[in-house]
Amino acid sequence: MSPADEMIFGDLQFRQPARLPRPDRDLERAWIVCGNPAPDDLPIFVDDQTADAIERHAYSDRSVELGGILLGKECVDPESGQPFVWITRSLEAQHYENSSASFTYTHEAWEQITRERERRFPDLDIVGWYHTHPDFGIFLSGHDEFLHRHFFSQPLQVAYVVDPVRHARGFFRWRDGRLDPVGGFYLIGARAERVALARLANQLEGLPTAEGSVGLAPRLEAELIAMIKRPQTPSGMERSSGYGPLVAILSLLLGAVLTALAVWLQVAGSELREQSRSLRRLAEAIPSAGASPPALLEVEAKRRVLEALLGELRIGEPPEAVATRLQRVFETIDAERRRDSRLAIENEALARLAEDRQRELVRLSGEVERLRQRAEQLEAEARATDRARASLQPGPQTAMSASANSFWLAWAAIAGWAAFFGAVVLLVQRWLADRREPNEPSLATQTSPDRLDPASSQMNR
Repeated sequence: MSPADEMIFGDLQFRQPARLPRPDRDLERAWIVCGNPAPDDLPIFVDDQTADAIERHAYSDRSVELGGILLGKECVDPESGQPFVWITRSLEAQHYENSSASFTYTHEAWEQITRERERRFPDLDIVGWYHTHPDFGIFLSGHDEFLHRHFFSQPLQVAYVVDPVRHARGFFRWRDGRLDPVGGFYLIGARAERVALARLANQLEGLPTAEGSVGLAPRLEAELIAMIKRPQTPSGMERSSGYGPLVAILSLLLGAVLTALAVWLQVAGSELREQSRSLRRLAEAIPSAGASPPALLEVEAKRRVLEALLGELRIGEPPEAVATRLQRVFETIDAERRRDSRLAIENEALARLAEDRQRELVRLSGEVERLRQRAEQLEAEARATDRARASLQPGPQTAMSASANSFWLAWAAIAGWAAFFGAVVLLVQRWLADRREPNEPSLATQTSPDRLDPASSQMNR
């Protein structure tokens, strides 16, 4: 039976695209790019909930091909005249013929999809279809092209292929009578869900997520469901449990993360304490150095020099000696003026340094707060993992598998506690070192009187 005999869609009538503005221009929506769309690619917008539903369907069974229908609108932007596709819903095919390398709609599948669309989404059009290629990559086979060419021939209807084994995905669109791949597409969501939208885009592209995730990603959910649905081994048959290594790896990972976090907090705490001491020294030094502005220092120096000069003058002293003494006084005043200028420049540099240290202190405080929140998220994820593991009910095990599981659990517990106590020892050692550190003299006490009173120092010499 050929694909044409297996599925009848009826007479196709080309519909006119709706004139709607692009969703990425809507201020109430947020959008993010997945992949790298080319300038001449057909813009394809997918609602975040629809993309998530397709991913969960694709990961639900990675042994055979799955598929469904894409619903939405074929549009033309009235401002630019550029066509685009907006996918807002998807329907899973319930009745179909599939294998590990093929997917075919049946009459029952199409009738079910038609009834479901008319009942739930009568205002939406079929804008394409999707199916999976488990471990085959992103392409359209000859059978896929036949289905799309004969039953999805609208100019703006697209095909979406997901490989849940290689974690890849991609769209195909009509271009000059052939089906060409699209470099990327756009995820659309509510503006209040920008963080969740970025997290979904990172999951689709296999990128790490900076913040802790809320809920389970489609890939992790599929793994947990597969573990829960795994068939139980009858009693009397020997089977090796994989939970022991999983628990050991999770415990080691958690211990390593906690150790790294403790070391980072120790280093950050040391830097914060050093920054605080520097700021205190600067706070003590700047007022004392700035209490006498350069102009007042200059006037005070001149007054003291003139008083000392007048006190040494003698009646009848030759004019040449007086002139020589006055020349030395003027040279002394010029030297003190230059010294006062350098002092003013140094004070300005100290003030700028204090501002930089203050900004660095604020930044480090924010880093510490983010790390604290991350530690809380890791703890919550660990508790969720424990609950998920507790909900799994493995079948009867032999004495050998039970002892192996206990062995792995014991080593995991030892490794986790060793990492925890190592982090505690590091923190205690650092705290004791800080307690033994002698009080450092401030910059104000290190400043010599000669520097603050250069005129009197010159006269004493």
